[in-house]
Amino acid sequence: VSPALAGLASTPLTATSPALTWTRGNGGISGENDSFVVEYRNANRSDLLHSSPVTTSTSYTAPASAWSSAVANAGGTVHVSVVGTETRGSVTGPYRSCGREFTGGPPAAEAPLITSVAPGRYVDTRDAGDTFDDIAQGAGKRPRASIYTVQFAGRGAIPSTARGVVANVTAVGATGNGFVTAFDCALPRPNASSLNHTAGVNLGNEVIISLNAAGEACFYTSATVHLTVDVVGYIGVASKYVPVTPARILETRSDNVTFDGEGEGEGRTLAGGEFSIRVGDRAGVPDDAAAAIINVTAVGAGGNGFVTVHPCASPRPTTASLNYVAGVNRANELIAPLDADGDICIFTRTSIHVLVDVVGYIPSFASGYTASAPARFLDTRSGQPTIDGQDAGVGARSAGTQYELQIVGRNGIPAGVESVVINVTAVQPEARGFVTVHPCGLTLPLASNLNHVPVVNGGNEIVAKLDSDGKLCLFTSRTAHLTADVAGYLVS
Repeated sequence: VSPALAGLASTPLTATSPALTWTRGNGGISGENDSFVVEYRNANRSDLLHSSPVTTSTSYTAPASAWSSAVANAGGTVHVSVVGTETRGSVTGPYRSCGREFTGGPPAAEAPLITSVAPGRYVDTRDAGDTFDDIAQGAGKRPRASIYTVQFAGRGAIPSTARGVVANVTAVGATGNGFVTAFDCALPRPNASSLNHTAGVNLGNEVIISLNAAGEACFYTSATVHLTVDVVGYIGVASKYVPVTPARILETRSDNVTFDGEGEGEGRTLAGGEFSIRVGDRAGVPDDAAAAIINVTAVGAGGNGFVTVHPCASPRPTTASLNYVAGVNRANELIAPLDADGDICIFTRTSIHVLVDVVGYIPSFASGYTASAPARFLDTRSGQPTIDGQDAGVGARSAGTQYELQIVGRNGIPAGVESVVINVTAVQPEARGFVTVHPCGLTLPLASNLNHVPVVNGGNEIVAKLDSDGKLCLFTSRTAHLTADVAGYLVS
């Protein structure tokens, strides 16, 4: 029934790509398999390292570059199998051959989940807007209910093979309330939002955006607005991060829906209350996922407050995942660790509506990301503590200045960490402005991680690259107090 690969079941690895041959197999119905794909995987077959084009031939030799890459990333054993299909039969398969293993290579280091880069502006639609390479600039306000396509892969530090980008998307100059959805152009526009905005308020949110095969992302704008997009990292081709089609998994408003009818229309939350929602085994997230990437939005707040998201089995931390103010819908994308049941718990300081959209997950077997209980590393306000007493009460940061924040060596953050997941909040800013977080020692990048308006507290969870000394620099364009809460770290 299945194709049969020629040769021994186990063969020593060689520097040159092996020439493979096989018999067709009868396909199990009335004829032979007539279409084949050769798959190269690691020893436990969890990772597809290379796949041949569909062929009608019964032989294949992988290109030298593909074979070298497979050997380098297989962890010592490359498992090869042939998948045959009988395209003329009523039952077509597919039928997979027994495998051949090529063994003896050195164990490969796991690819990083997220590769951090120095922040750079990749989109600025404003008439005088600038990007680092003069692409995707000055295109004008995005019309209401329109989709804007942007190339990311192959620009700047983003390789042509990137599967996604980590980017701060900002709505600028909005004349009404609305939202922006960033998504893979190869998919239908999802019922989800990446960023909610309000008239007269420039608002940003850092999100993970999947790219299509051409390296593009699409941006849907529900209302007329300018967009800026600042990239801080990318998802490499070998990353264990798994994107899913963005889907709404919580919608407390009565006139809106979730993708599966669960967690919808339950009404405003209780002030000071906490509730749980199931994330695992929904919307493509497995029940044993280590963490989910979710976008949490506070809607219809009648007063100032905050939201805290945490695994239900753990005590609620004292830090905020999202800050909001009356009359402004606010969103923040989080890497949210799940408990053993695949759940998260959500605490709301005041009564609000809450929306949650999931965009991806980190598998339980992936290494490279370590979640921690959110801990405050910086609070410039007088009398407010930090986890270790450092960087507390240092006073509001003046306009046009930078603050160096040590990360490595505090609260268990080890040497060798490449970047951290950190929630940065501007508290009581004096004027409209922005905060840029970047590795110290570099020229201030043309990018922003957080936009703020006078007197309104606003935060954003970001993936921030550290310098060689384990530090971050925070630039404030206008005078404001700052808080910074670290929720995890990434190693390369």
